[in-house]
Amino acid sequence: MAHAACHHSPPEWWYPSHHAYANARIICGTCLVVEECAAAGMSEDSGMWGGLPPEERHGRRGFDLRDYVLHHAMSSLEAVMRSHGRSAEEVADVLGLSVTEAQRLIDAKHAADADRRKFSRSKGRA
Repeated sequence: MAHAACHHSPPEWWYPSHHAYANARIICGTCLVVEECAAAGMSEDSGMWGGLPPEERHGRRGFDLRDYVLHHAMSSLEAVMRSHGRSAEEVADVLGLSVTEAQRLIDAKHAADADRRKFSRSKGRA
């Protein structure tokens, strides 16, 4: 899939020996072809496909894949930011992204956090 966000990323991120898919999850969260990738990987027994490792990929039907993958991507990004610093340059270096791509991920993470806080506050007033 030439348009996949992972096209130029290290293959070991999608087939880690220790099932640490954090980098792959983050990249999948930005991908335009995540649904097609997940469909292609349904018969695979290993690796990350469409933002889903094998244990999450099999048996999943009828859920919003994009939201699910984005949720896990943001959680993984938070872990990377905590352990490697918060600057776009540091995140880009760890993930092998451009600084612009890393900054987009960080901005999306901050927007998601703000939305979650706003939702929590409005739910508390209801």
